[in-house]
Parts: sequence; C-alpha cells; structure tokens
Amino acid sequence: MRTAIRLTIAAFVFVFAATTARAEEIRVLSSVGIKAVIDVLGPQFEQKTKHKVTTTFDLAGVLKTRIEGGEPFDVAILTPAMIDELISKGKIAPATRVEVARTGLNETEAREAGFEYSTSTVEPTARAGYFPDATTITVKVVVDRNSHRLLGAQIVGKEGAAKRIDVLATALWNEMTVDEIADLDLGYAPPFSPLWDPVQVAARQSAHDR
Repeated sequence: MRTAIRLTIAAFVFVFAATTARAEEIRVLSSVGIKAVIDVLGPQFEQKTKHKVTTTFDLAGVLKTRIEGGEPFDVAILTPAMIDELISKGKIAPATRVEVARTGLNETEAREAGFEYSTSTVEPTARAGYFPDATTITVKVVVDRNSHRLLGAQIVGKEGAAKRIDVLATALWNEMTVDEIADLDLGYAPPFSPLWDPVQVAARQSAHDR
C-alpha cells in the first residue's frame, strides 16, 4: 500500500517593493499557499539577521489589490502572473524577482510525521555555467534516512526555477529513492539546464551524504 505523504506543489514568486518599509522590520505580504514554508523560514531569517519579520497572509488576488492601492511592504509572495502585472505598473522592482516552489514534506512536517530523515542542499547554476546570465538555483531535498525515499523538496531561484519542482513531485508520487532520481534521463539544453539538472545534483548529494 502506498504510504500517504501529503503531496503539495506550490510555486510562487518573491519580489521586493520598489520602495521599502523600515529596514529593521521586514514586512511580508504572502499568499496563503506557501504559509508552511514562511512559517519555517521566517524564524530562521530573524535569528540569522536580527531583523523582525511581520507576515500578512491572504489570497494572492487580495494582496495584489492591496499593493495596487499603495500598501507598504518589503517582500511580496504572489503568483508569477500577478508579479508580472505589478512589475508593469511599477509597484515592485523587477530585478528582485525570485521563484520558490515546494512539494511533499519539509523538515518540520517530516519530524512531526515520525520520519527519521536527512536533508541535502545544493546551489548549482540553472543553465550551463558558461552562459553570461547563468544564475544559481537552490534545491533542498528531505529524504527518509532508512529507505532513501524522497519525502519532500524546496527550490529557490530565478526565472524558470520553480517549474523544476515537477520532476521532484513526480518522483515523490512514485516513491522514488534519491538514487533513482539521480539516474533519471532528463532533457539537456545549455540555455535551460547544465549537463546534470539541479534536481539530480541534489539527489546525488543526498546519496553521497548518507
């Protein structure tokens, strides 16, 4: 019988306001779809930077309307289409756009579910490194320490990064191990991916770490 792991796929975009609020307080407007991630990352950010994070969660459309109405913020986490529209209206700074995505369990959820797990994080480039605009992408995988099965994953990067979560979501649904993910035959094209796709790099790192 298939072990029940909640399969959640969420892809959103972080952006910074064209004008920011106070430096010591980071005001975040976030879609409720990624609340679980922010609940984990917020305290970690506060501990590391000593800044206070104040987050307002609501439906993405409601937050977009509030931003259009002039509500101050430092970080907005909305859907890509809404971000594009707000960029066109000068409400956010386009250069600060970052995509985020997750699937399956994060560390907190894995621990609460009783899994003995391990994590691995890598930061390869999202396309062939010799491209002048190649940027890094961060991929984190949460893996069952005993069976080496993927439990969850998170991705952060620039344009196109979040779509890579599809590979890991499929692997999660099929109960694949990190060794099996590392051996996948994924498409290769230098403008879109390095020789080894970042999700495979993360899987290989996890297999190496155990």
